[in-house]
Amino acid sequence: MAACATGVLADLPVHCLRHQIVGHWQFVLSNPSSERSGCGHHRPDVEEGQPGFSIVDHNRGKEVTVELQQPNIARINGVKGTWTMIYDEGLEVKVGDQTFMAFSNFTVDKPPLPHNISHCDGTQVGWFSNAKRTEYGCFYGRQVQAAESKHTVTPVPKSSTHSSDQPLDHQSQVVKVQQINKKIAMLQLGWKAAANHRWNGMTMGELNNFAGIKRTVPVHDQHRELLAQHVHVQHKSFFAARWKDPFFAWREAS
Repeated sequence: MAACATGVLADLPVHCLRHQIVGHWQFVLSNPSSERSGCGHHRPDVEEGQPGFSIVDHNRGKEVTVELQQPNIARINGVKGTWTMIYDEGLEVKVGDQTFMAFSNFTVDKPPLPHNISHCDGTQVGWFSNAKRTEYGCFYGRQVQAAESKHTVTPVPKSSTHSSDQPLDHQSQVVKVQQINKKIAMLQLGWKAAANHRWNGMTMGELNNFAGIKRTVPVHDQHRELLAQHVHVQHKSFFAARWKDPFFAWREAS
């Protein structure tokens, strides 16, 4: 399916998290074709030029009920498969011999303050194909069972001046990375952090949502394990993967 979307991927102004996507969905499919289609997307994709659902409705085929569960289980008509997030912009579902890929839906509201609204209970027009690559088509999805609010607005005005409430930019990421790298250098762990442009415009509070399972390990226990990395150098890859900061790209130190 990645090949089906080649040439149309781009950073889009949408921000959805895994727990917002979990639930029951209805996928509306076009009739399949032997020819691969861009499904109306520009190359590269642009926020102002997303295709309308009519591209599917004018060639409407069947509807498919999809259940997405934590952590990555997908089911269609009792058949079990998998699903995954595409960063915070979309999802990919693989069940049986079919693969579906779509970006989450969003709208752009410009006056008086430009901002984008993420609609995590729906998708943009996406692509589907079978495993043999003999059938291709377009689809869109809508969540039919939502457990919580699926709409997020970015940026959100903040009244607090706490550092975790301030949107990151390249310079603030550089400062954060320098602080982290000083600690890493003291521990001689053999790796270091680097800023990632994908997090520009997000707050540290929002980024914490990417951290996965919340842990209650005391700080002194974390420090003990970090120090153990220096003693057991041969295991540094394991510990580096376990303790890396989820908000930055990591690379081996030269």
